[in-house]
Amino acid sequence: MTKNVQNLELPPLSLFNFPINDHINILVSGRTVYKAYQLNTNKVGRDKFNREVQAYSFFKQTNATFVPTLLGSGQYNDHGWLAIKHGGQTLVDWLKQENLKTFSSILHQLIHIDEWLYRHKVNYLESSPKDLLIDKNGKVRLIDFEYTFLQENFEQILLERVVHERLSSLPDKTIEIIQHTISREKKKCHLFVWRKIRNATLLRCNRSRVQKSIRPAQHNLYNHLINR
Repeated sequence: MTKNVQNLELPPLSLFNFPINDHINILVSGRTVYKAYQLNTNKVGRDKFNREVQAYSFFKQTNATFVPTLLGSGQYNDHGWLAIKHGGQTLVDWLKQENLKTFSSILHQLIHIDEWLYRHKVNYLESSPKDLLIDKNGKVRLIDFEYTFLQENFEQILLERVVHERLSSLPDKTIEIIQHTISREKKKCHLFVWRKIRNATLLRCNRSRVQKSIRPAQHNLYNHLINR
């Protein structure tokens, strides 16, 4: 079965030549990014594909403006595929070219996106600088929804996920400025304090999907609060 959107034809067949021992393949052609997943032979690939399709469907229904346009999706033989409009560059590449004075505008957009995800109960996981695209107008978009769970409390904090080992290619001074700017913006938003408390509670109750992503400091904060 193949489903076409906006008269999009079947992706290039080379998309379905998967790397050895891998369940996903990505192909960029012009302004389109194609993603393919092995479905019948790989449960992980099938689950990721289904979550991506469900996430894009939800974002379309709710008029979310911070995701790329899904041009089409469907199945070809035992493979699932998506075609996504490509636009912008990763946050790391953007930081290498732009003046850091404009970085605050990126963080403000992330705060609004974070609030949207929290309000709509979208648990968007695995976010890092590679999952943030910045277009030529400075607009932020999230990508990669393989680990996005609907109707669940959003566990992560996007500002925290910006500080990531993927920034290591930047100059040390740039990283220091980024960390300082993020810390300043977080202090302005009281909501993050309660989010940390809730995340620590989820961790303590072994109910978090991101056990490895939650820092020990959050667990210590929880202990401090309940022992006061």
